[in-house]
Amino acid sequence: MPTPQPRPSRPAPPAARRPAPRRRITAATAALLAALALTSLTSCASDAPTETPSGIPFNLFTHCGITELTFDGSRYARVGGTLGDGFGNPPAGWGNPSQDGWLLLGEDSVTFQDAEGHTEVFTLRLTTDPDTPACS
Repeated sequence: MPTPQPRPSRPAPPAARRPAPRRRITAATAALLAALALTSLTSCASDAPTETPSGIPFNLFTHCGITELTFDGSRYARVGGTLGDGFGNPPAGWGNPSQDGWLLLGEDSVTFQDAEGHTEVFTLRLTTDPDTPACS
């Protein structure tokens, strides 16, 4: 009598090979995903500068009050005279001894602006204008 041969294995019936059931996204899961997406967008946006300055980077001397500036070999006087605290210092909110910002060039004037929102206009000084007194 011949030896019985092992039966070849058969594929499982179709019922055993069903795909996994699809999971539905609940409202809570959708809200969580939306919140995560919004958080990632706003965190990236907050790293971006709120305003891009245009102009020439400039460090304004402020130690004795804001009186004048020298740029590109020319001297400019602040419109309205010295801006200070009355004791030889810049007003509150300004750096001391200087303030970083940028210059916007006009025909015979320059405008200093900075990230704190300061804007000061300076006009070209004539060579006959008296010199600003020295500050210690």
